[in-house]
Amino acid sequence: LLLMDVESIHEFFNPIKSHLCKYKQYLDSCGLTPVEGALSFVQNIDEIDYVVIGTNDLQQLRTNLESLNKPYHSPSLEGFKKFALDDHRYLNPGLWKI
Repeated sequence: LLLMDVESIHEFFNPIKSHLCKYKQYLDSCGLTPVEGALSFVQNIDEIDYVVIGTNDLQQLRTNLESLNKPYHSPSLEGFKKFALDDHRYLNPGLWKI
């Protein structure tokens, strides 16, 4: 969801669409792409030693690798906290009604 275009997500996610838009605006204000934002978040967590990245195709893999190697200012974890969700309907893909 964090990497998708907000306007093209399934209607099931309408209750959190404005939340996702605010997240994307925050990333824009930090000069980050959605991929860079996601990677930046996990890279700021000391307890995380490795990241497993899934891809749909070779171009997406290349984009992810470029994002990992690109130097950029990483926002603090505090900046991301306001976007936390705790509703399992949206956090667990097994519960998505799409």
